[in-house]
Parts: sequence; structure tokens; C-alpha cells
Amino acid sequence: IFDWDAATARLAELTAASEDPDLWNRPADAQKVMREKNRLADQIEGVRALERGVTDALELIELAEAEGDAATADA
Repeated sequence: IFDWDAATARLAELTAASEDPDLWNRPADAQKVMREKNRLADQIEGVRALERGVTDALELIELAEAEGDAATADA
């Protein structure tokens, strides 16, 4: 289960941490932060891409129905 609020809050925390110049003095910690940040950003972008796809599909169906294009609306 993907907890959207927790994921976006954690990404904000990781982004802030990655902007701390002292983090880069600790390479192992920096690597851990960046690995988690990149993984989480990829997951969030994946969800957003799915949302865009659903929105686009719904808009296409609405347009097809408005134009009386049953073949497109049913596809």
C-alpha cells in the first residue's frame, strides 16, 4: 500500500537533507539519503504517470461520446 501523504512528506525531508552541505562530508550517509530519495521520487512519479494516463483516457472517452464516436468510446 502506497501512503501518498507519508511518501510526499518523506520526499520533502530527504530533499531538505540532500541540500545540507554537511551531509556530503559523510559519503555513506549521503549515498543512503540519495538512494532513498531517488527511489521514492520514482515511485511518486509512477503514481502521477498513472493518474495522468487515467485522466487522459477519461477525457478521450468524454470527447468520443460528445462526438458520437462509439468505436473510440468503447475502446
